[in-house]
Amino acid sequence: MTREAHRTARPTPARRPGTLLCLAILCLCPGMPKAAAQGTYKQLTTLPTLYIETLDHQEVTDHDHYKYCRIVMVNGTDTTRYDSVKIRGRGNTTWTLPKKPYRIKFPKKTRLLGKREAKAKDWVLLANAGDKLLLRNALAARVGELMGMTFTPCYQFVDLYLNGRYDGNYQVTDHMEVHKKRVEIARQDTAVTDPRTDISGGYFLEPEGNTASDGLYFTSRQGCHIRIHDPKPDVINTRQKKYIAAYINKFETALYGTDFAHEKRGYRQYTDTASLIDWYLVQEISANPDGFWCSYIYKERDDEHLYFGPIWDFDICWNNCSRMGDVTKRLAIQFGYGSNYTIKGWYTRMWEDPWFKQAVCHRYEQLRAQGLDSRMLAFVDSMSQVIRPSRIENYRRWSLNSKTYDEIYLFNTYDEYVQNIKSFILAHNKYLASEFARRREQIPTREFQAREEYSYKIYSKAFPYMAIEPAGEGVGITRVRDERDESQKWNIHATGGCFMMTNAHTGLALADPGDSEGDLLHATEPDSTDDRQLWRLVPQGVGGYYNIVNAHTGRLACNQDGMAMEGNPVCGTPSDSRDSTSGNRQWQLMTVGKSELTPVEAIEAQTDYALAYSAEAQTLHFLSAPASREVVNFTASLHDASGRLVGQVPSTGTYSTAALPRGLYIVSWKFGGTMHTCKFIKQ
Repeated sequence: MTREAHRTARPTPARRPGTLLCLAILCLCPGMPKAAAQGTYKQLTTLPTLYIETLDHQEVTDHDHYKYCRIVMVNGTDTTRYDSVKIRGRGNTTWTLPKKPYRIKFPKKTRLLGKREAKAKDWVLLANAGDKLLLRNALAARVGELMGMTFTPCYQFVDLYLNGRYDGNYQVTDHMEVHKKRVEIARQDTAVTDPRTDISGGYFLEPEGNTASDGLYFTSRQGCHIRIHDPKPDVINTRQKKYIAAYINKFETALYGTDFAHEKRGYRQYTDTASLIDWYLVQEISANPDGFWCSYIYKERDDEHLYFGPIWDFDICWNNCSRMGDVTKRLAIQFGYGSNYTIKGWYTRMWEDPWFKQAVCHRYEQLRAQGLDSRMLAFVDSMSQVIRPSRIENYRRWSLNSKTYDEIYLFNTYDEYVQNIKSFILAHNKYLASEFARRREQIPTREFQAREEYSYKIYSKAFPYMAIEPAGEGVGITRVRDERDESQKWNIHATGGCFMMTNAHTGLALADPGDSEGDLLHATEPDSTDDRQLWRLVPQGVGGYYNIVNAHTGRLACNQDGMAMEGNPVCGTPSDSRDSTSGNRQWQLMTVGKSELTPVEAIEAQTDYALAYSAEAQTLHFLSAPASREVVNFTASLHDASGRLVGQVPSTGTYSTAALPRGLYIVSWKFGGTMHTCKFIKQ
């Protein structure tokens, strides 16, 4: 499983010193000579050039079926051709874009990217169509190399012609498969008929959010949908499939069990902790929206550990996904796609383990101490120059400043894209350092205390962007996307050792009218003597999550069937061992109010400094009166609703609140011998 030592990106991999590697792909034409005349195919820029001609001289329009091609590899003055090569489309959403990605297959194993890399039949041509920088996938590979991950895809940037038409800058890279110098594990490539055969590995798997019918899948006990890439469908038998499914189930049982954090009895007994942490950190460093939706894992023969990786697919990372908005100061584990039924659920659970918090924070601090920031910036600067002639040609073919896929920021010059990602790298890496440190010190959820001067929104832990609201009297409670309207606000007050929750918009109370598992919760006319309207809030883990338990039925409020869809109902479910592990049974109650800040004019007139909060910019700053007075330096203390100190606000400059979770905060400062306080709500 050992890879050759550190691999660096090379602009022009050479077969011998002083020569450039050029590639050309042509159709397989019967009777065509196998030797190409010197100089038939020219190199467009300083990068290798690929020419693709299909047999019928038509576009490559099929995503699933190959067309035959011939590959001509030009290396300096030498030209070599390969017959019977195949090409087809690849990718999911990226295949729908005008600039298409492709998969190529040689008739025999070929060293397409040099002697140090894989000798394989299958290779990939990435278009990077949604990445104006063209470098995000390469940057992710560089991060993987810096971290010393076992396998990181190699690549080479090239210029591509298709049927005589220039189609832009492309990235030739590894295909994800079990193979030497790729995923190097034991290959089960023949049918197993002897019951004594060792079937403990290897297995190459892909936990994913899609539930496509093609391929070979199984669903874990926790509901995670997992594709088996290797062994292949025509080789694997029922015994092997049962073995790997049972192994994943054992891992999940340990992960979601009461001893999950124990080194020997918990989930760590089934994981390679180095790859576990490094794979996760790559997703956070790159701010990857897709990382927890589809990912790769593998298991080796005679090895009881699950390995995480290889890393793959980063074209919408580093703040390049408009569906997510700006993620400079957000964690991918929170905003990324996925649910409890994907690998996101696994890592969300791990964040409840003190060891995991410590390991993530320690490893990240180690990487930054080794120069992570400067090495990432240097790579962007270097590679943007390496591909410069090619990307100039690329943007003569394609638009530089119009939206192609999911870009957030559009600029008129390539250099502005370079500066944009460099600024994001510095700001995001700094945020990760502070957020990981904060989470490492996080304290357990406290007993709930209702603050009746505020309303609350109730968010699902499994789907934190969804809040609950009633549809009407006698109609079920539903989860809907947070729209900041009154129907999602609840007033909570203590009564008889329990809590009553009434909707701020309708005045109706949350109630459990049923007695059977799955019966829906309702909203009804409030009656404090009706114990079906009374609830206990049971603290769970860290992060401010609670079970909402009905006083009469003992059932918990639960996201029905774990569905993420808009309007999914909230039902009652019996209490069991999953109360502390299932995000569908845990809820976060966030304070909301009529205003975000005590108005400045409400503070006593003699106050020399007043506090202003910008919800849009997520910043705090002090205003002096009059503005022309001499600046005085002092520091204000920032506490959360529980009284925990979470920051220090300087009297000069601005203080960012972007890293703080939603809720009530209190700022206090002393000036002129007088103590002042101010409250604000972050939503």
